[in-house]
Amino acid sequence: MLRRLTTFFLVMVFICSGLLAGCNSLSTSTPGPNPTPAATPGPVVSKPSDPSPPITVKMTLSKAPRLNETADIVMVVNTIADTPDTTVSYEFPDSVVFESGSLNWKGDLKQKEPLTLKATIKITREGQLTLMGKASSKQSNGDVWADAAYIYLTVHKDAGFAGWATQENPNQGKQPLPTPPSTNP
Repeated sequence: MLRRLTTFFLVMVFICSGLLAGCNSLSTSTPGPNPTPAATPGPVVSKPSDPSPPITVKMTLSKAPRLNETADIVMVVNTIADTPDTTVSYEFPDSVVFESGSLNWKGDLKQKEPLTLKATIKITREGQLTLMGKASSKQSNGDVWADAAYIYLTVHKDAGFAGWATQENPNQGKQPLPTPPSTNP
């Protein structure tokens, strides 16, 4: 009985120390009640497909734009072999307005000659959204070669963020905005 109580006591001490250590690190990594987050700086890049298909699509957004701010989006499509009759296009929600550039292309892709499709867009509504770029080609044997890339954004009036809030990262895209420095002496 004494052995069980000792084991129980040691387990409880271990659990409590782990919780306290976690709380301590949480309190030091979150300064005060209003942490100062940063909007996503620089370009936002899609992640590659895994496994890699015969056609690959990669997208880059120049920045995570805030509401009504423009950003440049670039899609690069590569293929492992000459690929006739290929369709390449962007798909955006209604809150994304096309400003300039190209949203789609149809033609023959050549091996080792990447196709680049560029556009300037503006986000006109706050919230979470998905930008998609895709390429596909039906092969003579009936197979379809295709790939798609996605960029997930959260757009606010004063800032844009890469990603969406999730259970694992509930503050992504919902961080409070930095407080501007005071101009009063």
